[in-house]
Amino acid sequence: MGQVTTRDAVLINLPRLVGTRGAAVRLVEATVGQRVGAVVELFGRNVVDASPSFINGLVEQLQERRAREIVLYPSPPEFVAEFSAAAKKHELLEWRMATDDELGAL
Repeated sequence: MGQVTTRDAVLINLPRLVGTRGAAVRLVEATVGQRVGAVVELFGRNVVDASPSFINGLVEQLQERRAREIVLYPSPPEFVAEFSAAAKKHELLEWRMATDDELGAL
């Protein structure tokens, strides 16, 4: 887990195992903090297991902070599917997968 701010974005590196809503709250508090309207870049490449509870909590926390945009970088297909379902459930419209140009800039 960690935060790096570049390109006016908050980068969140998701850990291998993410399991609870409380973990999502702590992760967002430690990275996004109280910032409102931030661009958030999620890196889930290392995720091995993510519970629906964590993903729903993550979406809720980012929505509470009115993230301006959420960019999801390569992540396991199951995580992407769960994130997409949670985003739809919570009507979080401002998220997308990273573009080829963004991936090339890494």
